[in-house]
Amino acid sequence: MNVTRAAQLVDLSCHAADKSIESLFTVCRTAPDTGMTLMAIEIALQLAGSRMAAILERAHELGKASGCPQYENEVGLRL
Repeated sequence: MNVTRAAQLVDLSCHAADKSIESLFTVCRTAPDTGMTLMAIEIALQLAGSRMAAILERAHELGKASGCPQYENEVGLRL
C-alpha cells in the first residue's frame, strides 16, 4: 500500500471513530441528569462494543470472500 493510500485510510478510520463516539455522547447527554447520562454511556459502550466486534468479524469474512483479506491488528490506547 502506498503512503498516500495509507494516509487516506488512517484519516477515514480516525474520522469514523471520532464521529461514532461524538454521536454516542450526543445522544447520552440528552438524559435528564448526570447519573442517567453516565449509566447510558456505560450501557451504550457495552452494546456498541459487542456490535462493533460483530461488524469487524463480518468485515473479515467479506474481505476474504472478495479476495481482499483484512489483516488483524490492534489499534488504540491502553489507559
